[in-house]
Amino acid sequence: MINGKTNATPDPSVIATPNPGFNELLLTSKTGGVAGNDIIYSVTTSTSAVITVAASGGTLSGGQDAAEVAPGTLVTITGDF
Repeated sequence: MINGKTNATPDPSVIATPNPGFNELLLTSKTGGVAGNDIIYSVTTSTSAVITVAASGGTLSGGQDAAEVAPGTLVTITGDF
């Protein structure tokens, strides 16, 4: 279970965020860069569920190496320094 709802221990690999406008659950890797693309996931429901679930794939995707940016890319760094 993601975000520790089952056993009160947060998932070490991902954070789940609801996206109600699209009826989605967004999974974000806690591992930065391309290594986050190696996280495997699946979806299931209970036998009495009245909703349908589907995974967009078997692993997360879209992670990039922040050290490799295209020429002319605007990079913004925010936070406390």
